[in-house]
Amino acid sequence: KSLKLLGMDISKDITFEDVGAEIAEVQALVKQTPFSKIVKLPEIEDSTLLKTLDILMEMQPCSYNSGSLVFPITILRLLKLSILNGNSYLSYYIYMMYALMNAKVLKDYDMSFEASKYAQEIKKGYDKSILTGRVNMMLANFVMPWQNKLQESKDLRAQAYNECLEFGDYYWGIHSYIFGFYANLLTSNNLEELYSQTKTIANVSKKINQVSQYYLCNMQMNLIKVLSGKLDNFETLNHKEGFEQRALEEYSKQNYMCGKYDFIVARLIQGFMFENYENALDISLDENLDASSLDEGIFHEAFYKVFNILSILLLDIDGKLD
Repeated sequence: KSLKLLGMDISKDITFEDVGAEIAEVQALVKQTPFSKIVKLPEIEDSTLLKTLDILMEMQPCSYNSGSLVFPITILRLLKLSILNGNSYLSYYIYMMYALMNAKVLKDYDMSFEASKYAQEIKKGYDKSILTGRVNMMLANFVMPWQNKLQESKDLRAQAYNECLEFGDYYWGIHSYIFGFYANLLTSNNLEELYSQTKTIANVSKKINQVSQYYLCNMQMNLIKVLSGKLDNFETLNHKEGFEQRALEEYSKQNYMCGKYDFIVARLIQGFMFENYENALDISLDENLDASSLDEGIFHEAFYKVFNILSILLLDIDGKLD
């Protein structure tokens, strides 16, 4: 409603075709005006335009968590307004959101790296704010794992978490580590330290009443305990009866994509480590899985693909593959 008053409208009934059309429009604009030129555009001074940008920003968290197609539309509208009208204090966030979209959805990593490069450049011209941690969270989890050594994204992930908490931005802060769990797992040489870190995120999630995230962190902690031999459970991520099922019900209730994906990847790793390949693949390759269950773009994706392939190969070697 607020957007309508400012001369913009986003339909409640957005289709994939609508999103595709807006993607094509923005891609054409970026081709005509690349980021090397966008970054040099003047500052927006029009108060109506700035208010429109603010409202689009406010629409993002809920639309992302619910898997709504409103989310990609907000990214595209934000960038389109910036290309056509100039930069603002939101520009480095907007560029990074476009980098996220290209890594997560479009799989155009070159464009993702380009957008993130100029996001970091234009960020230098603005004071540190609540957006600083958010931008570094996205950079650490959606861009750097596909471009840099994982240790580098691990360090930035910790920085992003602290920057978010500095501004009381607990929700984005916890996701610095939630999205980066498997990247951190791969680079960890101390599972006790990773467990302690994950427990801290679980406690913060509980403090801010993020139930799905609390369940997710506890499932990650259970995976760590299983892998380190401290939880004798080779088939589920329960540390007490029914915990895994309650977590899955909460993810479905909230449509929490990362929770669903995290569970699939954890059970896939667990199945592979203890040779329960068929059970693991029944979950990871379930024919009922859709985009709402596979929250791509984060490093979970690498684990999902590699452990699926390894499990299938080992089943084939064992002669158990139909």
